[in-house]
Amino acid sequence: MNNTIVYPEEKVRKELHLKDDGKTDFILTSEDSVFNEIRYKHFNVAGPHLNKQIADIQRMMEDKNQRTIQELDKFIKKLKNMNVVKAKEIATSHINVAYNIS
Repeated sequence: MNNTIVYPEEKVRKELHLKDDGKTDFILTSEDSVFNEIRYKHFNVAGPHLNKQIADIQRMMEDKNQRTIQELDKFIKKLKNMNVVKAKEIATSHINVAYNIS
């Protein structure tokens, strides 16, 4: 898949050292947790689902300073199970690819 489709923001491509005219392997398998979640969803459902996932990740990161000890404990356990940056990157890539296909 073309880098400008998977990563439409030039800033992101530069951070990842990707060429604008280059290609990125975008392999869709059940090992990709995001693809596994949206595999059988229609584009009209998958897009909003992925957007909600990204919004949840952003909200979780923004709210991390406004929590009680118990909430922080849950937050830390959730973070241990999720690479937040990678999860957001994967969800965004899926949105971009789905948008391009549709």
